[in-house]
Amino acid sequence: VLDPRLAAHLRFEPIRVRRGDPPPARFPGYVGYVRQYLGEHLPPGAAEHWGLSIFTTLDVVWQEQAERGLAAGLDTLEWWSGRGGQHLQGAFVALEPATGQVRAVVGGRALGAGEFNRATQAHRQTGSAIKPIVYAAALDPGRGAPHFDPGSTVSDERRTFVVGDTTWRPRNDKGEYHPTVTLAKALAKSLNVATANLVDTIGPPQVVRYAERFGLGKLKPVASIGLGSNEATLLALTDAYSVFPGRGVRHEPTPVRAVRDGAGRELLPHATPAVQVLPQPTADLMVGLLEDVVLFGVSYPLRAVHGFLRPVGGKTGTTNDYMDAWFVGFVPDLVAGVWVGYDTPQTLQRPAAD
Repeated sequence: VLDPRLAAHLRFEPIRVRRGDPPPARFPGYVGYVRQYLGEHLPPGAAEHWGLSIFTTLDVVWQEQAERGLAAGLDTLEWWSGRGGQHLQGAFVALEPATGQVRAVVGGRALGAGEFNRATQAHRQTGSAIKPIVYAAALDPGRGAPHFDPGSTVSDERRTFVVGDTTWRPRNDKGEYHPTVTLAKALAKSLNVATANLVDTIGPPQVVRYAERFGLGKLKPVASIGLGSNEATLLALTDAYSVFPGRGVRHEPTPVRAVRDGAGRELLPHATPAVQVLPQPTADLMVGLLEDVVLFGVSYPLRAVHGFLRPVGGKTGTTNDYMDAWFVGFVPDLVAGVWVGYDTPQTLQRPAAD
């Protein structure tokens, strides 16, 4: 309570305004994605100037955990490599396969408002993280001949592919090769030569067709398509994996539930209809094969090192010279993806599975 004399004195003092610090920008990666999404679906300037009520699909708890977890993981990687201060970056996305609703987005380490969002805007080579699309195409009976099942075999012996006027000779990461190998083992162990031979058998244009249905755009139909020589965003690749736990159905990803004006009218156009990308039995089969990747294959460190014992499927990806590291995985009700690398590509010194 003010003293009466002081109150009387202050009545005649002019009001002085001091500019304070702006409120902290929470969840800049997710907010940036929402702005990007609304810019694509509403008239220019609507989100900023129309006084709209915007309802997002954000899960605040998951978002906070993702931001802390990505930063801590990058700190650990820099400590391990002895290259602190080299600005190692990363991104994270989590979404629901049943709806396409995006629940968390981290666009980079210490991302600021309005900065480049590595989860939704960075196009990077996918490495072996693209392989599940190749194997799904091969296993889909609707693709036509030749028909494959998980026990079908392909050659895993080194060979030279002739590509126009050049040649290409892929190799397996551990330098081990096999006369033949089953599709199940080739995916679990992420065998490059076997995958390249599988692509050669069904044809790169078929892989392009399936990748487009998975939401990855129009990839180049090159011999190395199955080893991830094309580029994608983390959001697009994570959404592509949602087809597997989604029983073959893909939903267009969205961070927004509804947008209403002052009169309560809904302004967003109707959602893009879901697409049946794979037959349900093929999607279910891929779930089992990708669970085997974690149980017996290259993604085994998820269990052995990190102690994740729930049923989970997923696949790592590493590009040439260890420039990019990916992991996209899923449990029945959630798909999540992470990318790690440098904005100006340089080696991470080890594969993603490590």
